[in-house]
Amino acid sequence: MSRRPAGNPESPSGAARTALRFFGRRPDFLLLAVALPVFLATELPLAAWAVVAAVWTLQAVLQVAFDAKVASTDNPRRVIALLAGGALVRAWTVATALLITGLLDKDTGLIAVVFTLVLFTLYFAARVFGRLLDDADTVSEAGR
Repeated sequence: MSRRPAGNPESPSGAARTALRFFGRRPDFLLLAVALPVFLATELPLAAWAVVAAVWTLQAVLQVAFDAKVASTDNPRRVIALLAGGALVRAWTVATALLITGLLDKDTGLIAVVFTLVLFTLYFAARVFGRLLDDADTVSEAGR
């Protein structure tokens, strides 16, 4: 059983901190979770949400796998190949899933594409701002 530190009764538990850290770095997954009730309430095609949720999660797992391979190599050519190849594999995976969805049902495909664009925009913005904050922390620490 997790205990909160005695000095701060408002401190979240370990699991809550982990969730906050994850959703802080990956707000796209928070949007994905929040979108399900929205899809249900507005009677949008649930198949669009399911396809996007599955393919978005798959590409995130692929990203983790490629990032682990990048971290384990010192060869600059291999790093570039893994980064470029990983980006292409992830993009083609998402694009193929969306294409198949659109071929099966145009309305569902269109909604899936728009939802994916919103997720990607949020993901990309979080990556950029996360890097900026990490760089600011690095500069701040270097100045001490």
